[in-house]
Amino acid sequence: MSAAGTCAGTTIDTGWTAVGFLAITAPGDCCMPCVPIQPTTPMVATDAQSTYNSGQLSLQRRFSKGFLLEGSYTFSKSLDNASGLQQSDFTSESGVSQDFFNPKRDRGRSSFDRTHALVINSLYQLPVGAKRHVLLDGWAVSGIATILSGPPFSANLGSFNNSGTLALTSADRPNLKANAKGCAANLGRPELWFDPSIFALPAPGEFGNAGRNIMCGPGLTDFDFSLTKETQLKEGIRLQFRAEFFNVFNHPNFDVPINTQSPTGGGGNGDAIFIGRSGPGCNASVDPAGCGILAPNVGQIFRTTTTSRQIQFGLKLYF
Repeated sequence: MSAAGTCAGTTIDTGWTAVGFLAITAPGDCCMPCVPIQPTTPMVATDAQSTYNSGQLSLQRRFSKGFLLEGSYTFSKSLDNASGLQQSDFTSESGVSQDFFNPKRDRGRSSFDRTHALVINSLYQLPVGAKRHVLLDGWAVSGIATILSGPPFSANLGSFNNSGTLALTSADRPNLKANAKGCAANLGRPELWFDPSIFALPAPGEFGNAGRNIMCGPGLTDFDFSLTKETQLKEGIRLQFRAEFFNVFNHPNFDVPINTQSPTGGGGNGDAIFIGRSGPGCNASVDPAGCGILAPNVGQIFRTTTTSRQIQFGLKLYF
């Protein structure tokens, strides 16, 4: 799609694109060489492709004396070239295409992909004083354990438009050095989750060869526990007491590294490796970073995905 601009009586079709967003120049604002000029008009293109494959296993066992145990495990992989309609749907990636004219270069793990997912829950109706005393019967304990492998995230160049596309939202990515693998570079520390030295800045005007969502974020481990007691007050009326413990072991579940902001100033758009290019005195052929200026907070994790331990109490009256 394009908009027609005129210059010295010549009609010129102009426009520059990024996935989901098309920058259209105002008529009469373009002369050769043609460069997109603000204001721009966003266009949402619903042309993404995705595939999902999984193997699932679920087991349930009811034991005697009121004990129930259930577990489910999923081994899966989801691939696509766009995981959401809006840029703000996922903060772990740019949300737009690096090269609108070659969307296949964006094909990678979906932003919501979790290779392993294990959930175990249990319920045990305590036999303490069963049907013998109003204070002793009706007790039950339950728990849920959730263990997930880490989601992917993208290493990019943030707002630095190295490719020179002048896209409304830049989604440039760096080069991945030979024999380097994104997830293999994990260091596992919140202050530096991965080794950024596996990346280098592409030459000016070029797209990076690093794929979308090639990095692996932290996994999630969460245990919730509850204690309940039900008391029959009279026919058709019962009272339930609940004590609930969320993240009972107070385990920190870290988010992926995100040092960028979305165009609206919130959220994020992946983790920026480089924020610019060094001066003309730098020789990219010998500089390990390709003359890229490393972001000062690259690889740092700033937040968690779950809260700290929380405890709450409640009473419910059923009638």
